[in-house]
Amino acid sequence: MEKRRATPTLKDFGIVAAILAGIVAIGSAHSYITHYGETPEQVAAQARQAAVDAQAAKDRQSARNALHQLEKAKLDRLCPAELACAAFSSARQECATAGDFQNCLSVKLGDDSKYAPYCTNDGNLNPASVSEELPNYARCVTWKYANWLL
Repeated sequence: MEKRRATPTLKDFGIVAAILAGIVAIGSAHSYITHYGETPEQVAAQARQAAVDAQAAKDRQSARNALHQLEKAKLDRLCPAELACAAFSSARQECATAGDFQNCLSVKLGDDSKYAPYCTNDGNLNPASVSEELPNYARCVTWKYANWLL
């Protein structure tokens, strides 16, 4: 013989509602005690700490912005030369048989021919001509297209 499943009664719903109401009441009391139980000194200390934390975050952001600006200025200075040197390698070989080597380079490189004295024969920027660490070619290509898009 099968046992019939009892349907929930109003009493069952009342028990569940009482449990939920108890959980809400305990949570509300805990929130009230922890939040409203603070002294004015504690509230002031928390406000001062929040202000100090906000200023520290602002200072960190300013430092990051300054480093970003320095990196951008470095790329603005060195990447045109780095990219010109990459083109210089092939232009140098193409102009090797030309009657006027310098004129051929200036025609092939255009405005970038001013960077030719800073390039090595294999198409790299000569590290001796620059007093700081050189960016890599991929970084300069990214820089070029980022500036082009702006």
